[in-house]
Amino acid sequence: MSGREHVSITGRALWLITPFISLAIITGVLVMFEYFRSTTKEMHLEQIEFYVKERIARERILFQQAENHLAKIQDKFIQRFNSLEAVDYEKRFSALMQKETDGTWRNSERFADLNEYSGNFIDDDSPVTSDLKKKMVIFSELTNQYGPAWHGQYHNLFIIGQENYMSVFWPEVHWARFADTSLDLTRQQNYFHGPESDSPPALTADESGQSLWTDVYFDNVSRKWLISNIAPLYLNQQQIGTVGHDLYLNELFQRTLNDNYPGAFNFVFTRQGRVIVHPDLMERLFLREGQLTVQDAGFPLLTEAYQRSLSGNLWQAYESADEEYFLVMSHLAEPDWFFVSAYPRQAITDLALNKSRVVLFMGLCLLLIMLSIVYWVMKYYVATPLQQFIWAAHSVAEGDRNVWLDDSRRDELGQLASSFLNMQKAIRSHTSRLTCEIYEKNDAQKKLQQANDELELRVQQRTASLEQANQKLSLTLEQLKEAQGQLVEAEKMSSLGGLVAGVAHEINTPIGICLTAASGIQDDLVKLKARYQAGQMSENDFTGFLVMADEAMSILISNNRRASQLIQSFKQVAVDQSSEECRRFILKAYIEEVLFSLRPRLKRTRHQVALSCEESIEMESYPGALSQVLTNLVMNSLLHGFEDIEQGLIQIDVVQQDQSLILTYRDNGAGMDEQGLQKIFEPFYTTRRGNGGSGLGAHLIYNLVTQKLRGSIHCTSAKGQGVCFVLRLPSCLTGDVHP
Repeated sequence: MSGREHVSITGRALWLITPFISLAIITGVLVMFEYFRSTTKEMHLEQIEFYVKERIARERILFQQAENHLAKIQDKFIQRFNSLEAVDYEKRFSALMQKETDGTWRNSERFADLNEYSGNFIDDDSPVTSDLKKKMVIFSELTNQYGPAWHGQYHNLFIIGQENYMSVFWPEVHWARFADTSLDLTRQQNYFHGPESDSPPALTADESGQSLWTDVYFDNVSRKWLISNIAPLYLNQQQIGTVGHDLYLNELFQRTLNDNYPGAFNFVFTRQGRVIVHPDLMERLFLREGQLTVQDAGFPLLTEAYQRSLSGNLWQAYESADEEYFLVMSHLAEPDWFFVSAYPRQAITDLALNKSRVVLFMGLCLLLIMLSIVYWVMKYYVATPLQQFIWAAHSVAEGDRNVWLDDSRRDELGQLASSFLNMQKAIRSHTSRLTCEIYEKNDAQKKLQQANDELELRVQQRTASLEQANQKLSLTLEQLKEAQGQLVEAEKMSSLGGLVAGVAHEINTPIGICLTAASGIQDDLVKLKARYQAGQMSENDFTGFLVMADEAMSILISNNRRASQLIQSFKQVAVDQSSEECRRFILKAYIEEVLFSLRPRLKRTRHQVALSCEESIEMESYPGALSQVLTNLVMNSLLHGFEDIEQGLIQIDVVQQDQSLILTYRDNGAGMDEQGLQKIFEPFYTTRRGNGGSGLGAHLIYNLVTQKLRGSIHCTSAKGQGVCFVLRLPSCLTGDVHP
């Protein structure tokens, strides 16, 4: 068996199936989550709307009953005022009221228990007339009769007269007992003012006589937060006072803050934009005595709800701008308030998620059940038969050719078993055939090995022959290189020999002249000496001899100097050409010496040499190599360029560029074609093979320039247009040692 880790096909099938089933379950859970979230949202929104409607209806009952109570008090007052006689109300007033030391009228001792009776108060500045007494008696009777009956729902019942007097049933707060004489009841928030009153607009009503609700205010006597429902009290179509209920807001606050829909919170504000109740603003409301505006509160949900209330739509169910809350807003008509219930979106998501967890748990259980079923089916119908195939394959691999498998199954595994048995038969047949082929192959390999051995022997013999031939070729190449060197040296010596012959010929002329002049002087001296010895020498003879001797000496001196110059130039050029010394020299002077040494060859022709070079240019290099280069260039022009030209011109120009010298050599000779230009620097290439040309002159020039002088040379030419050599040479080779 191989070293690979064994992997069960059943486990692999489960591994492949599990992600798909899991994906299906997760998709189902996500769909169910979205369904639960949608249905939960609809359900809770419906319940919140129902809650708000029910809550508004319940709150309105209290406000509507208060308005009905005030209307009833109005009717009862008119009835009693019209039926009460003067004797009755005078007697009742005397029993009810007594004048205090501060000038005010308050309850007598008989009615001093304000927990049982209503409190009555008449200001010290109010004129106590019969009409006032009658009204005071009726006010007290009405508050005593209806105040206790309504006290379970409303904290008090009060009636205020226009002449600054009042009757109030308020057992918890004995307001009338502590009322100050400076108090003007008609200027308080809980007094109803007609349209012509100069009171604040919020407390002014029209002539319809309908009740209204005041803003939230803090009562300094009761020390509580209140809201008052007040209505005008009319008599003979004239307002004589105000009747009203006071409601504690604490209970409203508690109901709004605590009696809410599960998970939601409530808040209330007025149409004028004042906050009544908000769970996060109660402390600020108390600090501002109920005068906190929506704008000052700075809560986005509150601000958004207030903006929506301005649209005139009194019932709205909407989603907040930040999509974090679902809100239902309704109008509480009597006090003109807006009640809002806000339910967080996250709560709906959490509820849907909790329901989805149940579905997810059921899906996981279903996944485990399905995987168990798949595992059992795969193991029984697939894994076990495959184990038999594995055993059969191992047996065949170990050499057993008689393995049996059940091929009676009518499925893919049965077909596989049948194919395996057929393969086993084919293997037996192929094995016998391969045995024969292996025998034949071994025999062929032996023959091939024998042929390879013979071939290797032949290769070794041929290799030895090639090595001998290579040795002979190497020896021949060395001999050719040596011969080439000898030819190059011969070319140098030939050039030097020509120079020597020319200089020798040039020196013969001044030396011959000197010899002739010396012979003439000697002959004249012999003649003069004979005349002197004979005593025949005259002054003219002596003077003539002196003149002739002076002329002869001048000739001797000038020709000796000329010979000396020739010898000196030849000596310097010859020494430089045979020397390997690197030295500093004036370039123009040295080129002139080289050209002077070539005068014997140039004098025989009409050719001219022109030199252009600054006097100050110096060069530190190998002058011998430079001399050989110039000599060969001039000789090439004389031998090849000017072969058919009587009067040619050679132009040599030298310029300095930075640390290099550019030497341009050109003539107006015959020039070369393209083929000759490409081969000019090749060794042994010459156009005068049968006329004494060696083909090494240009090759020697190239080697001297590029190797000895460390420069470069470039040639341009065209047939009939002469030749031009451009040499770029370093002006200083200090420290260089060149072979």
